[in-house]
Amino acid sequence: MERDKIYNLDGKKWILTDFFDTLVHRTVHEKTVRKCWAGLVSEQLENKVSPNLLLSIRSTATKQLAKTSKTEELCLVDILEEMYVYLHSLISIPLGRFIELCVDAELLAETKHLYLDDSMIAFLREKKKEGFRIAVVSDTYLSEDNLKRIMTCLGIDDFTSVLFVSSEYGVKKQTGNLYEVVIKALGNAADLVMFGDSKIADYEMPLKHGIESYQLEWSDNYTCVDVKKEFRRLYVEGKKTPFSNYAFIYYLYIDRLYHRLVELNAKKVFFLAREGYFLITLFNSYQSAKARKFDAEYLYVSRKATLLASLQGSAETEFLSIFRSYKDLDIESFLKNLSFTDDEVETVERELDVDCSKVIYGLHHSCEFQTLLKCEVFKDILDRKCIREKKLFEQYIKQQGVFAGDEIILVDVGWKGTIQDNVYYALGEKYKIRGLYLGYENCTGSESWHNIKEGLVFSKYPAPSKNFSMWDFETHLIEQMLAAPHGSTYGYRDENGMIMPILEEYSDEDKELYSLAKSVQDGITEVFIGLCDVINSNYVSTAEIVSLLSLYHLKTLLLLDEKCIEFERVALTPKTNNFGWFKKIPTRTSKKEKILSMLKDLKQIKTSGLGFMSFVSYFSIKLNARHKYSWKKIAYRLVYVVERMLLEK
Repeated sequence: MERDKIYNLDGKKWILTDFFDTLVHRTVHEKTVRKCWAGLVSEQLENKVSPNLLLSIRSTATKQLAKTSKTEELCLVDILEEMYVYLHSLISIPLGRFIELCVDAELLAETKHLYLDDSMIAFLREKKKEGFRIAVVSDTYLSEDNLKRIMTCLGIDDFTSVLFVSSEYGVKKQTGNLYEVVIKALGNAADLVMFGDSKIADYEMPLKHGIESYQLEWSDNYTCVDVKKEFRRLYVEGKKTPFSNYAFIYYLYIDRLYHRLVELNAKKVFFLAREGYFLITLFNSYQSAKARKFDAEYLYVSRKATLLASLQGSAETEFLSIFRSYKDLDIESFLKNLSFTDDEVETVERELDVDCSKVIYGLHHSCEFQTLLKCEVFKDILDRKCIREKKLFEQYIKQQGVFAGDEIILVDVGWKGTIQDNVYYALGEKYKIRGLYLGYENCTGSESWHNIKEGLVFSKYPAPSKNFSMWDFETHLIEQMLAAPHGSTYGYRDENGMIMPILEEYSDEDKELYSLAKSVQDGITEVFIGLCDVINSNYVSTAEIVSLLSLYHLKTLLLLDEKCIEFERVALTPKTNNFGWFKKIPTRTSKKEKILSMLKDLKQIKTSGLGFMSFVSYFSIKLNARHKYSWKKIAYRLVYVVERMLLEK
């Protein structure tokens, strides 16, 4: 409203005010609000009905009701009931639930695109203090209760005394009939004054009914958002901090995670330490704008903390959790990886007639290892450890509100899901475990209908997903970016009936890595929130979103600058691995063995059909291990030219 204009309110008792474009204004066109509503409802219906179909059916239902209705204003609930006639065969929820989720989505879509007219709000609050009573008079399909909920959410429900909403009475301001209802309820028309933006509804019709009125100047200045330009802007902003634009792959992951949870009708989801520390903040930020929210909890686990609990004690012979990662070990290192203390290691060594410090290539199949498995002292110590850790871990899981028969949903960056396997076996296969990973690179052999693993951004199974080699490119960097401000989970202890995680000392290397990663995470958060805002405020098809996210992730991977190179140089130097203890890191000195191993790896990449970027990633990792980075900047740009053309095809 005009701040300096003086309004004559002498003799008035009631101030009437319009709602939309008077008390509040939309940031986008009403059609955009409807598109956002359709997207929210589609999610709640587990994507069984597309947003476009919902919009089409809503339009049809509204037109059909308008032909037969005897009222001047349709009610939202009536529109939704008519929609249900068209939709009930496609969805599996009752009418009441359908109406509830649609109304919730409507109010969320409306509220997030509204802002207050501060001058009008200040004017009305001042007049209320002076003794005037305030009434909202609105032509809208929303009910009085709906409008109250919006006002409460916006913090403007404190100065209004009553609401007159056209859908409640079936008559509108536009025809003047709603003013007859207002006058009958409030008394003499001479006691009333009306403020609003519409020349007919808020100015001429009140005057016609003897109500003094003022038309407030307001014009829609909605700008059409170019989503592609917004993505480009976010990418350019993200380049200011090394790897902030990994937000593009994280957005795709979190978006697909949320929709998968909707499909599964999940209630609770567990983010695994330590990578889950940052992922859970992104997830909660994403779902804050959603009508349906999931209970997201942080689970203190690690391969080391769950290993003993997953074993069969003295009956165990495979020890796959160790040998999948480390085939060449000395017996002392093997025992250390089973959390044997120094004293326990010495006790076992005294019983064995072998050199326990000698690295044995292929330890699992050696005679020395078979000797260890037959050692009664070893079996006795292992049994006690496994029983204790299994009991503590199951208590820890139950403490999180999970019980036998439940499905436990785990979230992690992924790759193989070895922690999930440990959890599955540690709980005695009493629970169904489902892992929802960013990427799924390799099977462990422990997968089953009760131990399910899904790669949401990329997966090698049952066949490599689209653009696998791009999404799978240098994933070791992702783990460094997701560093957490605490040490790895070592085990669990009972503190007066409460099971608490035991964390390893937060090493200087971990502190250095987290200090470096924190600035990257802050940058990722900023870009991620920007992506949420752009996508939530504008209806964008799933195909277009994936296309844009793919393009800018490719740029992020291959168009490196010196700041990115420096981050890699530092981030990949510290030893931050939370599983695997070695007295001596085994190395093969034979060049022939190294070459044969490399050729075998390259053949595997070729036969798997993963794509050119998988070869580039393989050699990059080899050179990273030798701390050689100077070649990357130029070489990656050449790769980008090729991959950009392939991506566009």
